[in-house]
Amino acid sequence: MSAPATLSKHRPRKFWGWGYDDDQLTPAEQSAVAARTRELAGRDGLTPGPAPKTTDFDLRKPRIAPLTALASRFSTTPHDRLLHAYGRSFPDILRMWMRDVPHPPDLVAFPETEDEIATILDWAGRDNIAVIPFGGGSSVVGGVEPAVGNEYAATISLDLERFDKMHEIDRASRAARIGAGIYGPALEDQLRPHGLTLRHYPQSFQFSTLGGWIVTRSGGHYATAKTHIDDFVESTRMVTPSGIMESRRLPGSGGRPRARPVGHGFGGNFGCRHASLDAAAGPAKIPRWGVNSFYRCFRRCACRWRAVAIGSGSDELPAARSRRGRVQPCRRSEIANADPGF
Repeated sequence: MSAPATLSKHRPRKFWGWGYDDDQLTPAEQSAVAARTRELAGRDGLTPGPAPKTTDFDLRKPRIAPLTALASRFSTTPHDRLLHAYGRSFPDILRMWMRDVPHPPDLVAFPETEDEIATILDWAGRDNIAVIPFGGGSSVVGGVEPAVGNEYAATISLDLERFDKMHEIDRASRAARIGAGIYGPALEDQLRPHGLTLRHYPQSFQFSTLGGWIVTRSGGHYATAKTHIDDFVESTRMVTPSGIMESRRLPGSGGRPRARPVGHGFGGNFGCRHASLDAAAGPAKIPRWGVNSFYRCFRRCACRWRAVAIGSGSDELPAARSRRGRVQPCRRSEIANADPGF
């Protein structure tokens, strides 16, 4: 399989699903999927057809030509336009498999500097062009789809993959200034030599970006303490159609109200975030917890709860509910024989 024509510097990705373009199911895996589908659906004829190819699509021709001064930063290849046409929700993937892409971006831009972003936004403002920031394209709510109606002359998908460097790191404060276009695995790769980790792992970790996490206030797995990405952010900087917007760097504080950096949760509506100053979560060693630790913890909690209930006059204490929802009365005689689990 030949590599698709793309201006991206990354390993080519599927435009019709999740994963890399050269990472396909083997014939044996396809047969297993088809057999399982028939088993679940109770009928035959459900074997999926061939995966979409760029040649299957009759894409609308670009309505604008690239900006002359930055012509080398723009792509009009079918693969790039298709990859930036939809997110990765089930309806998005289904429409791609149906070869239904009525609104591909006219151009896909890959700027490399802040000035290039500003130039593109200025041009778009003058010529009534809609600009859609694009991180990893893992949106499942239509956030990257360039369906903007007839109010704009054209659409540009602004891919920030070139903003993927760690510009500075403060080891003492465990903070780093990192480009917003960096993917999750690359972010961890750049922090690891310094003995740090952000320890933020959303489900889209492999194909989503730091900037995308921030503008959507993403939540990560392994979050036994801090859950949302904004718990780690100290300041942000982004390019807007009206100029640069940058917040002061403010470390974490127990005081309230908390000054939150601008742009959290705005989904890219106000501008294009290209740099973020984030606090790394700390040493890259994750403690291991055994099942027995949680079991003993729950036993202690149950024992102490029952002990607090001693004080009522009757022998029967307030009922507790088990995990199955059944009511279990508790008696003083049970407390006397309870194993505290220490």
